[in-house]
Amino acid sequence: MQTVTIIGAGPAGLLLAHYLLARRQYRVELYDRRPDPRLTEQFNRRTFPLALQLRGLKAIRGIAGLEAAVMAKGLLAGGTLMYGKKAKPRQVPRKVPLLMIDRHQLILVLLEQLLKRYGSEQVTTHFDCACTGVDLKGHTVTLQPTGGETRVSHFDRLVGADGARSQVRDALRRSDRLAL
Repeated sequence: MQTVTIIGAGPAGLLLAHYLLARRQYRVELYDRRPDPRLTEQFNRRTFPLALQLRGLKAIRGIAGLEAAVMAKGLLAGGTLMYGKKAKPRQVPRKVPLLMIDRHQLILVLLEQLLKRYGSEQVTTHFDCACTGVDLKGHTVTLQPTGGETRVSHFDRLVGADGARSQVRDALRRSDRLAL
């Protein structure tokens, strides 16, 4: 069984983990530089509202039972209220409603469902653990846990879901494996 290492345990990384594990061909290791979202207090959360449109909802529907869990934490918006400078507000209906959900709540649902469905032999999570380097030829990532010693982890496949300052993307950019 191949190990897929996902750097970044936000919505994209967690949803990808669901899809990979549903295939039953992979073992997944998730790493994120942020603290475990299940342990952070309400006022310390890095969060903002998200609006999931049809494409995002379709991706969530691809995993059995996940849509209901996500919908329970969100709110369907059937339209938008538009405000003009001096005009009355007007409502613009949507043909397909959006799902409005707090980013942190979405992450919690995706993570909790992932851990509930799959055992520790199939998925492991590591929070407060920043990726500080990637060796594509050696198939290793260097990780720095908060307050811990640097460690190296081997991967069969590597996915960068670590956002704007992605260590994985930087490593690919420096290699000959990515054409920009």
